[in-house]
Amino acid sequence: MNPPTSPIILPADALRLALAGLGRVLLRTITLPVLATVRVIRHRGTITLAATDFDLHLCYTHRTEHPPLTPLAQALAEMRWAREPAEGICVPSAALRGAAKAKGEILIAADRLTFSTGAGDTTLPFEGLAVEEFLWLEDEHFSPVCSFDAPSRTALLHAAHFGSTDETRFVLNGVHLESRAGDGKPAEPVVVATDGRRLYLHPLPAIADLPENIILPSGALNVLSAPALRDRDWIFMFTKGKETVRPPSGAALADYAKALAAWNAATPAARKLVDKPKKPVSEKIPATPRARFHAGPWELTSKIIEGIFPNWRQVMPQFADPITVSFTPAQAGQLRTILAQWPKLKVDNDAITLAFPGTGMRLSDKNGTVHLLPGVHSTQPIGISVNRKYLADAMALGTPDLRLFSEGDPLDFMIGAARVIVMPLKGDPVRVEDSAKFVAEMNWLGGTVRLPDKHEGEVLAITHNGSKLVATVSDPPRAAIQRVPLETLKLLSRPVAAAA
Repeated sequence: MNPPTSPIILPADALRLALAGLGRVLLRTITLPVLATVRVIRHRGTITLAATDFDLHLCYTHRTEHPPLTPLAQALAEMRWAREPAEGICVPSAALRGAAKAKGEILIAADRLTFSTGAGDTTLPFEGLAVEEFLWLEDEHFSPVCSFDAPSRTALLHAAHFGSTDETRFVLNGVHLESRAGDGKPAEPVVVATDGRRLYLHPLPAIADLPENIILPSGALNVLSAPALRDRDWIFMFTKGKETVRPPSGAALADYAKALAAWNAATPAARKLVDKPKKPVSEKIPATPRARFHAGPWELTSKIIEGIFPNWRQVMPQFADPITVSFTPAQAGQLRTILAQWPKLKVDNDAITLAFPGTGMRLSDKNGTVHLLPGVHSTQPIGISVNRKYLADAMALGTPDLRLFSEGDPLDFMIGAARVIVMPLKGDPVRVEDSAKFVAEMNWLGGTVRLPDKHEGEVLAITHNGSKLVATVSDPPRAAIQRVPLETLKLLSRPVAAAA
């Protein structure tokens, strides 16, 4: 393809929008310079900007003229486009980022960018590469599968947060789109993601026509999560790919001819000691399945992760008579705030202990941080330890109903149509037999009370004295702290969530 014979004129706003998505594909640390370039092509009334990292291919299309609406206009446009062959150049992404601050239009020539920043014209030279050096996919037939609406897009993007980032567990570095059972017959369509310690599951009826189960890389979902693509409907397409044949290179054939000539020129005795050179043959390249997403002016093509996704059904809890913990939206919001403000200290795998005495919730860690959340109801007392980040990620999805069975079993979060399974942490047993003290802490700790002498104070701690509960109360009028039987106090007000 020829470099531009006249500058390609691109509005600065279009460049900024394009870089917002292409920046998620462009590699900063590279060995091939072409992977740090953006391919810019002017053709058939459009300007396309594309980036690739081998696995992902993202293209943004900016129309320089309105598409023809009538047959006559289409015929005239085809005649004009036939006289205007495609022209393009690969521009270093650093140069385009420098031009993104421009106002008005950017002129892209074969070796320079020209633009105005409001304080005069700027010329930014660059060393471009030929379009032929840009690694791009061959055209293949992609079959439409479905269109993802807002709820489906949200489910996919949520799933991406629960996949693994461990490169040694490659098949977990993405989300599993499942539309087929083990025998290949249609099954309930779902999206699943796991990192081996937690699992996300959500029904996804849109992919019912997907011809086979696939693992979509997390990198593709990272691109799709960019605001420029996220807020548009996605048209999802799929191809199984096709087997191709790569003929032997000219260098390989030349080496063969030279080796064969040398073998033929050797003596019979020498030829017996060396095998006759074999002529290079064409190499069969197996088909590569790919997924493609159209989102307005964007087109993302992604390779599929090869491998078999684990049998996620084996880890799904099967509770016969679970303990259930229910949250109101207000309580879920309070819990999210507590977790966001929790001290960022790595203690025993970021462990946090949850205790549900029946009424209320107590959160604590081995650093001495304690938070109380009154009003949370559990059908039985239970305690469990879990990774704080995993708990926060599950709570970020909404207001859950939590199911438990014992302290060694997974936590099962039901959040709308989504389901999140989190494995507990092993450690010392969490004892919640003393339900009365826990309930008293939930209702009284940090609250304002009236003492028997009519003074008001704040409850600092609750302890046992035999079979009775005793409150440690600050008494500001007397500048004193005293211990008083809890039953003799009157609770005037309590904080929404007390912390100690």
